[in-house]
Amino acid sequence: MREFYRCISKSTFAGKTADEAVVSDGNTIEEPVIDLGELNPALHTEKNIGQFYTVPAEISNRALSHFLTKKFQSECKMMGSTSLMIRKPALEVLHHLKGMSEDAKPPPKFIFYGMDGGGKSLSLAHVIHHCCSAGWFILPVPSVFSWVHGNSELQMSTFHAGRFDQPEQAAAWLQMCRAINGKFFSELKTSQQYQFGKRDSTENGEPLGKVIDMGLQRPNYATDAVGVLLKEIKNNSSLQVLYAVNEFNGFFLKTSFMDAKQKYIKPKRLSLVHFFTELLDPSVGVKSGAMVFALSRTGMERSHIKSCEISDLLGETGLSAVGNFTGVSVPRYSQEELESCLQFYRKRGVLSKDVNDRLTKEIAFLSNYEPKLVGDLCRLG
Repeated sequence: MREFYRCISKSTFAGKTADEAVVSDGNTIEEPVIDLGELNPALHTEKNIGQFYTVPAEISNRALSHFLTKKFQSECKMMGSTSLMIRKPALEVLHHLKGMSEDAKPPPKFIFYGMDGGGKSLSLAHVIHHCCSAGWFILPVPSVFSWVHGNSELQMSTFHAGRFDQPEQAAAWLQMCRAINGKFFSELKTSQQYQFGKRDSTENGEPLGKVIDMGLQRPNYATDAVGVLLKEIKNNSSLQVLYAVNEFNGFFLKTSFMDAKQKYIKPKRLSLVHFFTELLDPSVGVKSGAMVFALSRTGMERSHIKSCEISDLLGETGLSAVGNFTGVSVPRYSQEELESCLQFYRKRGVLSKDVNDRLTKEIAFLSNYEPKLVGDLCRLG
């Protein structure tokens, strides 16, 4: 198969997993810094790898909460803040974004991939926080699987024969996008008139928020409102846009929906999937900014896809659609990262026992260095 991408299998950075201990005199060694507090992601460097930082509550509630699992959010509530570990994969993407010119075309694409539970979603959240802090517009898709599976209502599109709209999913997306991007929708104006029905339209030059209002007030218009919103955003050259998608491979897998002939509906026949995969095309998609995606096997049939490699999860259809991109491997915790994580949980009161070599080895064995299991084991401890 032709290669459409290049992958980063090893970090481009050389650095310690945490600040080295400082010897203050002949007998005293100060503990390494584990918790950095609210340190802006723009200031994160390879020297901070393995350390934790706190996402301000306003950004966490407004933007990141949509991408974080309920389990992780419960863990954050227990610790008193949304805190993320600074890891190599996210730093690699931030390194590219910070060195990128604002008029870079086409927007670069990055795909987080790796074993289940390695931290791909949290790496994506780290990048989203950076772009929020930098004033970017966020185009969010927290869960593709929720669009292509489940019990959401389908209705035939009135504007595009053969496509299916998902009014509830579309309305939920409009609400989320406005919550994340707030001020933009009063500042940005529509570039043309949009007719939603015989008597319903938005005029040229109105705040873009009026399009969202139209979709929320009339559920049958919600899907079309998403399409209009995406058209306006991708054609606005003044915006730096982060197109952030979790479970990205869901765009190219089977859906669980059937048509009237009891045949499975292909993803591209879902209007939402059509709109958001069209953004990948350099000729008609996002014009400026960057695209960062995370792959996942959670929620999909695994019987025929046992690998976590990009080519296996995207298939030929996905690889062709995404074009050129940089793959960023997200490994499970290293020994140093695990020790840092245990120290952080101990400091925040999640882990009641003192961190020693025996406890570290036990948790390493039971979790296999899988980040999402470490918290569970710490709570049991």
